Amino acid sequence: MKIEIGESLVSSYLNHVEQCKIVQTNWKVSGNWRVGDQDKAIAKELFKRVLGNDMLSAIFKENTFEQLLKQAEIDVLGINTVENTVYAYDIAFHSLGLNYKGNEGTCEVVVKKIFRAIFAMQIYFPEFDKIESFFVAPKVNRKLDEMLNNYIEEARRVINNENIRIGYLSNNNFYGSIVDKVIDSVKTESDTSELFVRALKLLQLDKRVVKSTSEMTLVPSKTKRPVTLTDKKTVNGMKIGQYVKNNFYDLAISNKLSDAEITRLQDPTYCNETFKINYEVLRKSSKSKEDHNGRKRYYREEVVKGYWLCSQWIENHWDSYLAWEKKYT
Repeated sequence: MKIEIGESLVSSYLNHVEQCKIVQTNWKVSGNWRVGDQDKAIAKELFKRVLGNDMLSAIFKENTFEQLLKQAEIDVLGINTVENTVYAYDIAFHSLGLNYKGNEGTCEVVVKKIFRAIFAMQIYFPEFDKIESFFVAPKVNRKLDEMLNNYIEEARRVINNENIRIGYLSNNNFYGSIVDKVIDSVKTESDTSELFVRALKLLQLDKRVVKSTSEMTLVPSKTKRPVTLTDKKTVNGMKIGQYVKNNFYDLAISNKLSDAEITRLQDPTYCNETFKINYEVLRKSSKSKEDHNGRKRYYREEVVKGYWLCSQWIENHWDSYLAWEKKYT
């Protein structure tokens, strides 16, 4: 099977930067997979909201919901089991610049890919309720770039779900947020089975190069490295979900959580006020891990003995969680 260099780059990004333990290129839906109407309900509701939006409705003008599912294909899919997140990345590597069907048509194609990936992940990966769907391209003309960003902003408004992150990265953002991060993350990697990483290692062998690829910045030197949706805070090398899980385990085994605080952590109002989270942080293990829609909102194992720990941690929770943690350290 032919492996595209762009897909290899994104695979390396999801593996080394987003720390996905499972990464697959050219992911497709199988006609043998069976799902019921209940599994499709959440995705269908979002589909209807898109159809009702004046700016976005045209992207699905030739497709029914069922057709979209059958056509679902994702260039690179990644799963981070610790963060309970599934990633879908589509990449277009056009040396002359991104162009499918003119500027307006290209916008529709890109946004359609992003939404189609969301629908597929909602239906086929319901246990991973945190979703990231991105479209990336190294070269896009200025007018199209502006139009795409406007479409993406409207799509975010329609989605209106903090557990679904979408984005579009191009030009300097593409190199600063994807390429540079991969270069930084694989400096000490000895495995060169990944095509893009192997190409980097090859360039590093060239003694004629003034700067090694480990020192290269692929964003022009006069341009400040952009901050985008892919920039995520880490503490001790861990993202928010992994950090919270490990921190609660440490607090529990060191007996730093009082009975009174454990009781408060089961109060949705207290949890919302303290962490800005919409679920009980701790729920007795005698209760279900699922919400009223049948979605699991808690980690599989008991991090705190006798309780399920909420798994719905996102970037916006960092400050409030670290402020709460200070009381116990």
